[in-house]
Amino acid sequence: MKTQINNGTIYGTKRFYMARIVKQLTDTEIKKSIAKDKIYKLSDGNGLYLVVKTNGTKFFRYDFIFGGKRRSMSFGVYPGTTLKEARDKRDEARKQIEKNINPIQTKKIAKDNQKNTFKIIANEWFSNLEKSIAKQTATNYKKTFEKNVYPKIGNSSIHELTRKDIINILKTSTNTKRIYNLLTRIFSYSTIHYDLKYNICDFKINDVITSSETKNHTAIIEEKNIKDMILDIKNLNYEDEYYHYSPVMALKILPYIFMRISSLLLSKWEHIDLEEGIWFFPAANMKTRKDFIYPIPLQVKQLLIKLKSICVVNSEFVFHSAQNKPEKHLSRASVSSYLVNVLKYKGQMTLHGFRATFSTISYEKQEEHGYSEFIIEACLAHSDSNKVRSAYNRDSKMKYINQKRDLIQWYADFLDSL
Repeated sequence: MKTQINNGTIYGTKRFYMARIVKQLTDTEIKKSIAKDKIYKLSDGNGLYLVVKTNGTKFFRYDFIFGGKRRSMSFGVYPGTTLKEARDKRDEARKQIEKNINPIQTKKIAKDNQKNTFKIIANEWFSNLEKSIAKQTATNYKKTFEKNVYPKIGNSSIHELTRKDIINILKTSTNTKRIYNLLTRIFSYSTIHYDLKYNICDFKINDVITSSETKNHTAIIEEKNIKDMILDIKNLNYEDEYYHYSPVMALKILPYIFMRISSLLLSKWEHIDLEEGIWFFPAANMKTRKDFIYPIPLQVKQLLIKLKSICVVNSEFVFHSAQNKPEKHLSRASVSSYLVNVLKYKGQMTLHGFRATFSTISYEKQEEHGYSEFIIEACLAHSDSNKVRSAYNRDSKMKYINQKRDLIQWYADFLDSL
């Protein structure tokens, strides 16, 4: 014999209470709920309820027991978080509790992962890098990542990335060595500052990508092909109505002055002393972040004098914008367009390739010009790779200046003799 009493059932002398059934909320009820003098709750059951504040704000909370203690967590503000979404979050939290996982801790980790996306950390690292290298170089690095890296892993938590993710990027990108080197440094940074367990770029690039797959700067190094290219560049006429003198003259000068294109385009007239034959590159414009003196060969001196005489824009920049904006320097894209599209050297030569051309010819003809590798590398603004030797042989703006002048003039004459 059993008798129903209120919400409990009596068997003999013992009373057993059944769980109270709570009527679930509806969207209509939530929409109709209004602010009152005091905060109040509307229960949806199983620990989920809507809180209505005195200012009319409505948000979902979930109460539960974990580790013997009563706990509570927020699921979001309504209507940004819908009733269905709040229920899904509650159901997921209940599953975690059944597995002895604290859903509050899981939520905190998820929030941390949103803050610790690869793109956020990489940009933080780039900001620090800008303090030690030329701004344009850092900008070029970021552009490489925006094209090749961020679309693939930018929004991923850095703690969730794997070696396979990195290898896929390297196998499908240009500038693979640059990307690999930068990724290695970013992940190393993350092990220190973001508790990454290990650097997932701890492999050697040659172990996963063959030399034929590695895409480097394209350069012309055969003498006959160099001759043809130099003639094509010399025959490029800035007086043609379709061409602009600024990028044309930059391209005419570039074969003789093997500075990085970013450094060259940032140059100002105040950096050039034609009488002394000196072109000064301040540390801020250099990848090495060191001041650099470049001896000007006679061919470049003549081109600079010509450039100054034909300028129609009063600009501080040696190579001003092709849109005749005096406050802006010429873009590398403008110069590259003349080399690639006008002269048709796409896939054969890049702006950076002129450095490789000089390096190759200078090393091949060392017996002819008589200068060592230290002078060749000094002309390229490369530091001595021997750390011990470089420590005792400190860099100076005027270091090897006479030897560099001789070698640079030899190379300029070599180009003209082809």
